[in-house]
Amino acid sequence: MIQGLHANSVVFADFNRVSSNLMAHLSGQLPGINGAGYPVRLQGAEYRLRLGLLHWEKRELVANLDLNFKDAESQPQLTGTMRLQEIPKQARTKVTFEGRCARNFGSVSSDETTEAVRHLANDSSRNVLELLVTALEASTKLSADAPMAGISIPSRSNGGPAKPVRKPAKLHKPAAIRPARSRPA
Repeated sequence: MIQGLHANSVVFADFNRVSSNLMAHLSGQLPGINGAGYPVRLQGAEYRLRLGLLHWEKRELVANLDLNFKDAESQPQLTGTMRLQEIPKQARTKVTFEGRCARNFGSVSSDETTEAVRHLANDSSRNVLELLVTALEASTKLSADAPMAGISIPSRSNGGPAKPVRKPAKLHKPAAIRPARSRPA
């Protein structure tokens, strides 16, 4: 595996709105992304894009991303972590990706240098991130009253691990997103 892939982008939507229904937003726009995989064509090759389970790390919503060849499901060609982070005092959400790729990413020949493969994989990472950002922006423009029955998303509990919970149809600012206040000793 080749380490050091990086990509970032911005969703022009409020972090609370994006993060509170992330799986619902992406599943609606990119069917199969949280299951069998959403078909993606990059650099002339067919892939399946999968989003792993969501969880909170501090104030960021984090998920694993895998990109596999369409027909070969064994080892991901590209894998890494997608993070969503609030941009303070702006109605925007920062999205970053850090990961690694297979040495033969995109079916490049074994003669290619590590830097050439990394460059190709970074381009693909940016394309994948732009696909996700575009889907999130499109889905957050939909009505806030759209029903979301049956969609499970993570929620932070007070100090405990992230657990999947059902969210109501109406969007609201979850209390878990607000910073915890420290008590005097």
